[in-house]
Amino acid sequence: MRYRRVNFKRLFRAVLSLALIACFIIAGVSSCRLLTGRTLRVGLYESSRPLTFLDDKKVASGFEADFARMLAEKLGKKPMLRLLALEDMAAALEDGEVDCVVSVREFVHAALGGAPET
Repeated sequence: MRYRRVNFKRLFRAVLSLALIACFIIAGVSSCRLLTGRTLRVGLYESSRPLTFLDDKKVASGFEADFARMLAEKLGKKPMLRLLALEDMAAALEDGEVDCVVSVREFVHAALGGAPET
């Protein structure tokens, strides 16, 4: 059985792109509701460990969930995490069900309108 080595360059690039995307989301938000509200509603794509998953207590956990909580904390808001299917993310953003989407996966960004070049 062959073991795959972790490509730290690729992992670092993915984490860096997640941080950059989150900064663009925050900077690009023009809704007064997001700026004046007390809750930051974040959409997450549930897939598998370690990125986003439901733990034993049915609470969203993983790297993306932790990042969303830190983002809300930096904005002085209470995080409300919502797990969404890939096909429901764009509609949830348009309808105002969520304020932003946090995801490191390129196929999620492609479904929302284009993945950033890394």
